[in-house]
Amino acid sequence: IYGDIIPLFRCARVKARDYLSSWLLHLIIGPLEDLDAGPHWKVRLIAEDRNASFSRVDDPAGELEKLLGLYWEGLRQPLPLFPVSAHAFAEAVVRYGEREPARKRARQAWNGSYEYAGEREEPHFRLIYGEGEALNGEFEAFALQVWQPLLHHLVEEKV
Repeated sequence: IYGDIIPLFRCARVKARDYLSSWLLHLIIGPLEDLDAGPHWKVRLIAEDRNASFSRVDDPAGELEKLLGLYWEGLRQPLPLFPVSAHAFAEAVVRYGEREPARKRARQAWNGSYEYAGEREEPHFRLIYGEGEALNGEFEAFALQVWQPLLHHLVEEKV
């Protein structure tokens, strides 16, 4: 902790998982803002390509409860929630307001290219989904449920 900042450093470009971990920490410390005593901490993600923080969430405990519900559900059965593809999908939905460009972005992250392996190549995803189509309506619903609130509160600056 540095003053009222909780810095999270990444000596590389920011990844989807970095956003998720900093978002979770932001939600955890969120209820502390309502207390009169003590500092009002702010999570700050600092990476090679950008810095990020989050605006105030009206009901951080409620948002955290939704994510914990998904966590518990994921312990019972695999959820079609792939961090990179879901981030690409939700970011495009938030940016463009349409699902077709978002689906294209998610498929690019899922399938990869000749320059990088797609998320579908990760062994645990291949084991569960094989060669089948994993980016379906259920994937889209989970992606928006996790990423939309995060993206709504995300404040970024490129470095």
